[in-house]
Amino acid sequence: MSVRNAPAAVRIAYWFWIVAIITALTELAARFLSDPRGPMQAISESGTELAVRTCAYVLLFLLSTFMRRGSNVARHLLTLIYGGLGTLSPGAGTDHVARGRWRCTELHQ
Repeated sequence: MSVRNAPAAVRIAYWFWIVAIITALTELAARFLSDPRGPMQAISESGTELAVRTCAYVLLFLLSTFMRRGSNVARHLLTLIYGGLGTLSPGAGTDHVARGRWRCTELHQ
């Protein structure tokens, strides 16, 4: 299937995934640039995170491109990996907040 022949919903979904990648990269850059220790120090201490995020974004881009070209497998993987697991990720690191171990002063240290 040609990209031009893809249904409108698939073309729109593709652009939503691309916007999600751009938003995530913008958030990451803002976090590094606003780090009080300086961006280079923040980046140098985030090697594993950067590697995982890079793999995730490349996989997301590839799957969304294959989805746009008509691959149902890519569509299902996008739904399961990024839709399903992505929905769970915002709550994954919040148990320290629920237990009262997080304080506002920790943000400025």
